[in-house]
Amino acid sequence: MELNADFFKSIFPEFKDYENKIIQYFIDSNSKKLNKDFYNNDWEIAVLNLSAHQALLSKKGSNKKGEIVSETIAGVDRTYKTSHTNPNDSYFLSTIYGSEYLRIKKENSYFRGFTT
Repeated sequence: MELNADFFKSIFPEFKDYENKIIQYFIDSNSKKLNKDFYNNDWEIAVLNLSAHQALLSKKGSNKKGEIVSETIAGVDRTYKTSHTNPNDSYFLSTIYGSEYLRIKKENSYFRGFTT
């Protein structure tokens, strides 16, 4: 199966308004970065989820401080949710696509330890 913007949009129709060249850029980039031997049968879905994550962040940006859990407008107080995750994971946890990519990555890391 060829990973391209049209296929991507068939899997993730919520990206129908995104330019194909933006999506294709992330697909091409991630296809080169992610090792097929590591992800095995999950390689394509890993590439697609990581590309969706990056495409979404490229359009909306990301909140690097974390999720806002409380806010006081007049008094200017703002509280951010902090998590006890790996700081590198927080980047991926900022979207559902990044969370799914991270799950796939961890699952493959776990199972690789049991292969002979």
